[in-house]
Amino acid sequence: MEKGTRMKRRVACLCPTFMRPRCTANAVALFNQQTYENRFLYILDDGNTYLEESDDPRVKIKVSEDRFESLPAKYNYLLDWALKDCDPHIIVVWENDDIFLPNHLEQCVTGLVHADVLRFARVFVYDPNTKKVRVEPVRGNFHGSLAFKADLATSKKVRWPETKAAGFDLKFLNELCSTYRVNILDVFPTYVFRFPCTETINGECFMNGLDDITWYDRYGIHFGRKCCSQEKIKLQPKIDEETNYFFEVFYGPGLLHQIIAYNIRYNANLM
Repeated sequence: MEKGTRMKRRVACLCPTFMRPRCTANAVALFNQQTYENRFLYILDDGNTYLEESDDPRVKIKVSEDRFESLPAKYNYLLDWALKDCDPHIIVVWENDDIFLPNHLEQCVTGLVHADVLRFARVFVYDPNTKKVRVEPVRGNFHGSLAFKADLATSKKVRWPETKAAGFDLKFLNELCSTYRVNILDVFPTYVFRFPCTETINGECFMNGLDDITWYDRYGIHFGRKCCSQEKIKLQPKIDEETNYFFEVFYGPGLLHQIIAYNIRYNANLM
């Protein structure tokens, strides 16, 4: 497929959020930095944090006063909304606490030319507390780096599993990768898993094993309206301090290239 044809493929990014205004503003800013043009970002806020307003027609937001039953339910709502709204060719997960390098969507589009599901061979993992970056193999993990053809959702009726279980993402990844054509893209990683999240604790910290069905509700109870302003705010794109540090120290000077080269050569992490 020629480049001009690839650039016409519409990409829908799905971003569920709850009580994370700083992370969500950062997620929009990272979306705005993408070099791929034909893109749309769908944000579902069931923390009733935002106004349903956007200055960018490519960034769309819906707000719910009531929390959704599960995180997969949020992803499925976003998926159905995107399918109806822009008729996308490609679906990309856009987790609000992670970092996406500017050419991430370009990599996704290129990697899905002859495949149904895209998995990166490796991803970066960034710890904002220790200021260290390491490389991890993806295998069946890192749901936030997932991209797949929208046709799986339209013709195959693929949806996230409707469950509260903590391992919903691993189950979904396994289903996709065992059923459809997968491209494991062995390139310079454009997805950065950020852990821990310093705005609110990561959902993983509430999970007692993959079968735990209580973590989602316990997370919601722990982070109530007291975490955010009582008045709805307008969602304004803004790179947060941790992401800015990552770009200035690791990405801009080329340190990420040294980190990945060392990992490939020695099968170890530089940091």
